Amino acid sequence: MVIPGGMIPPPKFSPILLFDVTIRPRMSSYVDGETSASFIISAHLSVSHGEPWDFGTSSRNASNETVEDAELALRVFHRDSGIDIIHSTPVEFGIIDRDYPFALAGISVSGLAPISVIMEMKRLSNGKIYKANTEFYHLPIPERSQSIARLDNLYGGLHVQRDGSEWEAVFPYSFYIDGAWLASDPDHLKQFSNLGYNILHIVPGGQGIGYDLHQLDLWFDEAEKLGLWIMFDMRWTYQNNDYVRTQVERYKRRKNMLLWYTSDEPDGHEDPPSAPSKAYAFIKSLDPYHPISLCLNCENYYFESYSSGADIVLADVYPIGTNVIYSNKYQSVIYSPPSPGFFFPFPFLANKHDSTPCNETYGDCGCDNCRLNINNPLLSIPARLDAWSYFLSLLPYSPQTKEPYKTFWAVPQAFPAQDFWLRAPTGDEVIAMTLLAINHGARGIVGWLFPTTSEIQAITSLFAQKVMETGASKLFGGLGKFVLNAKPMQVDVKLPDGLPVDLPVNGSVGWDPHHGWYQSPVEATAWRVGSEFLISVVNSGDTDVGSVSLRPQFWEVGAKVGRVKEMPWGDGEAWAVGSKSTKLLRSGMKAKESFVLVVEVA
Repeated sequence: MVIPGGMIPPPKFSPILLFDVTIRPRMSSYVDGETSASFIISAHLSVSHGEPWDFGTSSRNASNETVEDAELALRVFHRDSGIDIIHSTPVEFGIIDRDYPFALAGISVSGLAPISVIMEMKRLSNGKIYKANTEFYHLPIPERSQSIARLDNLYGGLHVQRDGSEWEAVFPYSFYIDGAWLASDPDHLKQFSNLGYNILHIVPGGQGIGYDLHQLDLWFDEAEKLGLWIMFDMRWTYQNNDYVRTQVERYKRRKNMLLWYTSDEPDGHEDPPSAPSKAYAFIKSLDPYHPISLCLNCENYYFESYSSGADIVLADVYPIGTNVIYSNKYQSVIYSPPSPGFFFPFPFLANKHDSTPCNETYGDCGCDNCRLNINNPLLSIPARLDAWSYFLSLLPYSPQTKEPYKTFWAVPQAFPAQDFWLRAPTGDEVIAMTLLAINHGARGIVGWLFPTTSEIQAITSLFAQKVMETGASKLFGGLGKFVLNAKPMQVDVKLPDGLPVDLPVNGSVGWDPHHGWYQSPVEATAWRVGSEFLISVVNSGDTDVGSVSLRPQFWEVGAKVGRVKEMPWGDGEAWAVGSKSTKLLRSGMKAKESFVLVVEVA
């Protein structure tokens, strides 16, 4: 057996506690004319990253200072000039992802190259200095009118600006589009836009650049009029700098350009692991005004190398209708027939085939390492995103590749039966996969593939207009108002008697003395903006459950649930506020049912 390489190794734990300090820009780029910016700074103890923290000879160190009241001072300065950006600012010990503002007025525009900065965190009791570094773009205003897109490195959202207008947060919700279908009818692009999606991602053909560039120009012109953002796909050409330069220079100045998409499943196709990062560096040298993305197929195959070639990493996990133990597509020969003329006494064994098994080292079942969720296939989506988040947490920070800070998007399965997959997902399954991905960190959704089934088209169009609010109706500001402006918060889920209770979100595996290890089919996540919370609830299981109770863990002391202000997604019975105003209650949830709620705090 040959063990494939490229897996993220297990963490190496330090025998002593370490002090880990990191810094990264809040926004991936800033533009001339902006007056303020900020860095995201963390300073906390770790068992795997950082430098040793001196505790002294007892629980208090030599300066009689406890860990909790350690005094720290922050300095951030320009690496080349030494000029201070943030000077002698007190820092609280143990902070994680704290925003520290600074003025852009005294920082020169850097051209198209990033600015390198160094952070020093000084421990005042003994003078020890802990260092970290990062870089950020301070870009000139483009010569031509064009879009500028940047990533929020705190919440993961995309922010866009056109013609010097105000920055706008965008939550992408759309499909990859079959270019042949698009070309088959001049009305198809408008029909697609009318369904409520907001991204145009055309899949190129397989020869040369893969596009008729004249036709592409016409589509992009129309897309701009329709309000569609461009996600430009270079999957067949991203390793050819001549092709890349031609495409980037032709389209980077468009007003509706959003981001570049270099490679599609480079891990599955076994492209050189360094190829995406080489393309990333080349594209950034041509166009630092737009992020770069790619899609990975495998859970843990050269993840660090491939992901280093993108700002945004998409996960295409397709668990519906496939056999994750034995391949529906590939067969293996158990016994080959003998050569002609050779007497074979066991003819019933000749030409005997069986399906190829799938495990960590062998086989292809269409959903990498999804066998761990064989009893609940939908949980393969959050499992993949959680695994990637964990892998990133093991990597040291790199200013160039932005590890371990990546934005994740998801690619829900949305195609008819084919190859490994014996059936298409139902509409409810597609929405459940979408919300599970968002609950676990996805900040963009681009399904594979359009055109899709009539059921999936109908339900995703409805979801786009009611929840994503990409359509004309603006009821509650859209899911992006919450998800792109807040960190996710935990919600405990309680199911009926006889089933496990109080299972925290973003960790679907639990244990109790009556059931042992179990997986809850119901999970919920919440985001707070002002006095309102958005709560996403999903039953990923195959069976209905009764009397679901949500107990948010984010209320301040004494805070109460005021009312359910809106239910942008979900049918039938509304969610009720419990008697003590600390819970949300419902008599049950159907299999694969999902809800999106907007809740006010009293």
